[in-house]
Amino acid sequence: MVSMESTAIQPKEAAEYSFQAMEALDEQQITDEMKGHIIDSFVYEVAGKTGLSWAGIKAMAERMKNQGQPISVEHMEITQSEDGMTFRAICIAKNLATGEKRTGASEQKRFYDKEMTKEVPFAYVLAGSKAQRNAIRHFLPESSITAAIDEWKSKRMVTQSKYKEVKP
Repeated sequence: MVSMESTAIQPKEAAEYSFQAMEALDEQQITDEMKGHIIDSFVYEVAGKTGLSWAGIKAMAERMKNQGQPISVEHMEITQSEDGMTFRAICIAKNLATGEKRTGASEQKRFYDKEMTKEVPFAYVLAGSKAQRNAIRHFLPESSITAAIDEWKSKRMVTQSKYKEVKP
C-alpha cells in the first residue's frame, strides 16, 4: 500500500483534488509499468473518493475477456498541440464480442514549465495510455466495478492519499 503526502485543501476543492491526485497516481503507475515494475494497486482512495487505478481498469478488462467480452484498441491517434506544450490522444476501443465501440480522450502536458526546459518523462505514452484507460472504462458496468473495488479493498490492493480538511 502506498500513501501520498497530506495536503491541506478546502472541502469544496476535495472533488477536484481527488481527480487530480488519481490522475497523478495513474501517471505514476503507467510510468512504473514502463520501467518493468509490477503494479498491484487496483483501487485509489483520495479525499473520500474511491476509483479504479490504471491497473484496476486493465484487470477489469481482463475479467471481461475471460467472460467472453474481449476489448481491443481499434485506433489510437496522438497529436501535439500547436504550441508544442501538450500531447492529445484519442483512442477507439471495441468490444470484439458485440462490435460496440467506445472513445476515450486525454491530454498530457509535455513540459513541467512554460519555458519548455524540463520535459515530462514518457509524456507521449502517458497521453496514449490515459486515452486507452478512458475508452476501456466506458465498457465497464458500474455494478462490476463496485464488486471489484470491494474485493480489492479486502485484499489491500489500494493506494490511499490523505488530505487535511481546512474549514473556511
